Amino acid sequence: MPVIVKYTKNDNNYIISINNKVSNADENEMNFLRKNKSFACMTNEYIRKKLIKQQLTVKLISVIETNQYKYEGEVLKGKRHGSGKTVYKSGEIYDGEWEEDEMIFGIKLYPNGELYEGECKGYSQHGYGVFRCKNGEKFEGVYYNNHKARGIMTYANGDVYEGEFNNENKKQGQGMMTYSNGDIYEGRWLDDVKHGFGILTLVKPDDKGYQYYAGNWQKGKMIDEIIASVNPMVIIKN
Repeated sequence: MPVIVKYTKNDNNYIISINNKVSNADENEMNFLRKNKSFACMTNEYIRKKLIKQQLTVKLISVIETNQYKYEGEVLKGKRHGSGKTVYKSGEIYDGEWEEDEMIFGIKLYPNGELYEGECKGYSQHGYGVFRCKNGEKFEGVYYNNHKARGIMTYANGDVYEGEFNNENKKQGQGMMTYSNGDIYEGRWLDDVKHGFGILTLVKPDDKGYQYYAGNWQKGKMIDEIIASVNPMVIIKN
């Protein structure tokens, strides 16, 4: 059975807990800890040496408290490094894998109930991840510096968009929107609206009897209709 060791630095006092049995550090331990600026790393080394003599498996957990957060987990040279959980004074909770004081993968829980799970770069979503909103909306895909880059966005009304985004999290570039009523638009987007060449497929014919439109769009409106048809076979996507 592994020995769980926790050590907490509060001002100049150190408390050591071994298997949840808490005791103040003895004078030798205090002298050792005071000599080292990197208290977490050196405490790890000290406790390891102390417990290895007893041939025990050791798992070390450090508790670090600042005026911004409380962290409980693994450390390296005084920084969050390895598995751990940080509870911020703002109410945010980051639980995952840390490297050089930054979370690189894990779960972020926000005070408003929103949740992100995936790759991170410090405080930013960066890499592949899933973001769930309180209203039921969900994005799954790739983030770049806290902005959606490419993925699948499911909206609260049932619409689903798959494609590219700009750095303001708006649909931009190539993408396909499947609307909740079954209509589909596939083509170019700019600032969240259809813009450029695209194909619109309607579930039911419109008042002209057409179900398929292909052409150029500008700010959400078709300006250059290339093909309008009741037959999808005549739609040729360039």
